[in-house]
Amino acid sequence: MIGQDRSLKHLKAAVKRSNLDQVELLMVARESGCTRFANSLIHQNVFEERVTVFIRTLDHGGVGLTKVPSLEEDMLSEGIRKASETGRRLTPEKGFETFPAPQPYKDVAAFSEETAKFRHLERADRLKDIFAEAATARLRMAGAFTTGAEEVALVNSNGIEAYHRSTSFEVAFTALSERASGFACRVGTHIRDLNPQVLAQEAMGKALAGSEPVVLPPGKYTVILEPKALAELLEWTSYIAFGARRYQEGTSFIAGKIGEQIVGEQITLYDDALEPGGFPRPFDYEGVPKHRFDLIRGGKAAGVVYDTRYGSREGKNSTGHATLPSSEEGPLPLNLYMEPGDRSRDEILSSTERAILITRFHYVNGLLEPEVALMTGMTRDGTFLVEGGVITHRVEDLRFTDSVLRILNHVTAISRERESIKSWWSEEGVYTIPAVRVEGMTFTGKTG
Repeated sequence: MIGQDRSLKHLKAAVKRSNLDQVELLMVARESGCTRFANSLIHQNVFEERVTVFIRTLDHGGVGLTKVPSLEEDMLSEGIRKASETGRRLTPEKGFETFPAPQPYKDVAAFSEETAKFRHLERADRLKDIFAEAATARLRMAGAFTTGAEEVALVNSNGIEAYHRSTSFEVAFTALSERASGFACRVGTHIRDLNPQVLAQEAMGKALAGSEPVVLPPGKYTVILEPKALAELLEWTSYIAFGARRYQEGTSFIAGKIGEQIVGEQITLYDDALEPGGFPRPFDYEGVPKHRFDLIRGGKAAGVVYDTRYGSREGKNSTGHATLPSSEEGPLPLNLYMEPGDRSRDEILSSTERAILITRFHYVNGLLEPEVALMTGMTRDGTFLVEGGVITHRVEDLRFTDSVLRILNHVTAISRERESIKSWWSEEGVYTIPAVRVEGMTFTGKTG
């Protein structure tokens, strides 16, 4: 790893050499190793190291942006020059006059030496016994096991000098038989918190559960959405509704509805990068401190997240949700939590007379009608019929088409256990979500 002293030294020197009033240098350095496997055989080990320095300049309201792959003096100086030239050619952004100023950060412990040094032989050793157990059950295992470390350093001409390092792991298992599949995944910062055998057994249990499949006709069904399924819907919901860009464009379903009841009163969604459930970090990609921010509180729309740029358009302060400068999506909540309930997942299952239990979705399209959060997608890797409080049959996979707002308005139970699910499109996004029971989710057909 590059380290705090070295990274900040290079960035501070580059800012000092610049004769511009407003310069921001953001270094993101990542190293990660991934072991991929299929048919209970490892078929690929990859290791990647990369350093990216994002350079922003602000000159007479014009924002320039470029990036370079190194901390070398010449590259940083040339990058500042290019960003400045770009910014001078752009139309000034009204209200955006300065990058953030220094503020205090809370201490965040998110680094594990053991995780940072975890390599392919150790990942293979953890997988070996799992493959043997799967073979005994006449199952095949597929998936990926990733470990890595990240450093973020930020310096700007207003005096911000920020540094944070973190580690992460992500494991996903798909267990396959001749007739079914099951899925399980985990993410975290400390490898000591991972028990891959337990995780693999969860996936294998899904593949072996239930008797012969039944085909259900389209219609409305009571469902139990496990955390992975609900996280998929809420990730799309965050993308289309809770960022300032969508709010200002008027496509967010909470535009003009702040303070109004939009879902059931038992629903509270919030973003908090300081909680240990996801990938904690003390500041965003502009150096603004992180803190808890409510998006929906007691079923009422509470607010959307801002960075400095989008906040300036409404005269609002940043909420600490700047994404990478290269992102065109603007600020987003990437550490989303849903407040838990007071019942265990087993209690929810045993108290349900008839329902479809859904492990996860895939091929979700959340852009059908963003103004009402209408989405469509398919079930996958563990869809079961629950009768009399127990799983009885597998269900042929189904397509749903429904509004997430309507779904969250019909939640009748929330589990007290939550799982952290990695974002499918953002390296830093994690969604920590309970299981829920929903009355009357709409299914429009089969997937096959």
